[in-house]
Amino acid sequence: MLSDSVNYLRDSEDAVVTVAIGRLLLLVVVALVVSLAGTYVTPAALAAVADSGRVGDGFAIGTLWGIATKRTYAVGWLTAVAVVFVGALAIGVLSIVPMLGTIAGLFVQFYATVAAAAIIGWTWTDVRPVSTDTAEVETAERPAV
Repeated sequence: MLSDSVNYLRDSEDAVVTVAIGRLLLLVVVALVVSLAGTYVTPAALAAVADSGRVGDGFAIGTLWGIATKRTYAVGWLTAVAVVFVGALAIGVLSIVPMLGTIAGLFVQFYATVAAAAIIGWTWTDVRPVSTDTAEVETAERPAV
């Protein structure tokens, strides 16, 4: 009788551990999805702020949703991520050389980050074209020079 109650307690402890591990894995998956979503939308939000000069445009969910759901933005974002990833791999290879590899790695990572930012900028231009036509109003008074 006593052994049955000990086995029951042991089984219930296993169930509690299994539930705890399941919840932890679910939490890890949710954190991964939220972090990927934030990483995906952040360049668009920064580009929106840079484009308009207003911080509120970086939080305009309707505008960001329209941009982030376009295939052009997804391809540009994945290209920028690939450039940064290749830069990180190059740094890993360069780090074999103790001091010079670290110094060269700084320049490689800087260049990869600048290239990724340029790709995001070009993607922003493709997704939200900027008009270069400036319609100036003819005024009766013009400067003499």
